Amino acid sequence: MYKLKYFISEALKGLWRHRVMSLLSIITIFLVLFILGVFLMIGANVRFAVESLSESLEIRLVLKGNPTPQDVQRLYNSILSLNGVKEARFISRGEGLRNLAKELGREDLLGLLKTNPLPDVFEIRVKRASDVEAVVRSLKGWSETQEVIYGKEAAQKLLAIQRFLIYGGGILGSILLVSALLVIFNTVRLVVYARREEIEIMKLVGATHWFIRFPFIFEGVILGGVGGVLAFGALILSYGEAVKVLSSQFPFIPVILETAVLYKLCGAVLLLGLLIGFGGGLFAVQRLLGKVAME
Repeated sequence: MYKLKYFISEALKGLWRHRVMSLLSIITIFLVLFILGVFLMIGANVRFAVESLSESLEIRLVLKGNPTPQDVQRLYNSILSLNGVKEARFISRGEGLRNLAKELGREDLLGLLKTNPLPDVFEIRVKRASDVEAVVRSLKGWSETQEVIYGKEAAQKLLAIQRFLIYGGGILGSILLVSALLVIFNTVRLVVYARREEIEIMKLVGATHWFIRFPFIFEGVILGGVGGVLAFGALILSYGEAVKVLSSQFPFIPVILETAVLYKLCGAVLLLGLLIGFGGGLFAVQRLLGKVAME
């Protein structure tokens, strides 16, 4: 416990001695984490919207001839057994004609037609947009299938959005993380050089390498933690305002309203700040402590 207090005390002293650089580092880390958090939230909401739209993607399996109730039940079970299928609903040609008459507002349509021109169909919904193509390929291979109708272009656009989020978000996130690590590395490096004489004395009196390293690592953790806390608060406040604007101006756009999801994302940003601080501090000390002691 005494050592922990000593490490934290030395870390705070080091940050205070170089308070201007420390403040600039905190601001930079805050901005990096805030921007990263914004992109995470945008990505999460776009993914949520894509999943919501995926649920509205519908595949219509048009059947040949006049299937018996046993055929319908067998096909229903086969459809549900396909990977990616969420639900399926059978619509007989009679039900389809009644629905069409209701939509057109022509209830007399049933009496005007001598024969029903509509086929028996299954309406199928998938779990994800990426499941559409595989399900369609399976359905087209069935002997009972007359035609498979689905929004091919819509499914492809949703998949393109998902791919962009995965690759684009990964590249941007990597750039921001490297930037934050470099900021902390440079801050700790300046502190190490400023205390090189003290470090040499500590080595001469028998201090271990880790005893010398820990205060500098704590400095990095404090810088990353403070930046993460500021980013956490700013993200919570800004997301609430953004949702209000979107809900009023674009009510048709689905957004994440669950606070649990929001706090998980912001908590991840805070944890990331601490990890960046720890990693940056450790990396700086590992690279520079030996060099300083040799001067």
